Amino acid sequence: MTESLAIIFAVVLLVLTIIMSAVGIYLIIVLIEVRGTLRRVNDLIDDASDTVYKITASTGSLGGWMGGLTMGMQIFKAFMGKLDNPAKNEIPEEAE
Repeated sequence: MTESLAIIFAVVLLVLTIIMSAVGIYLIIVLIEVRGTLRRVNDLIDDASDTVYKITASTGSLGGWMGGLTMGMQIFKAFMGKLDNPAKNEIPEEAE
């Protein structure tokens, strides 16, 4: 009886060892796939970040260009206003 109990324990131990080894190997394979997936997601996020940066940089550049154009138009209008009405440009003399 004890001999058959030892054989059963040995078989159960062998089966559990094989199952745990298979689970460990499967876990390693899954972790390798997760690592590859995370690497691809990281590359995708980096590409998206670069694209967003390029879009915002061009929008900022366009905004700066439009601001410069607006300022130039304001200066031009002020200059044209002074040419049209030179009497307004004179500085009033102080009373003595």
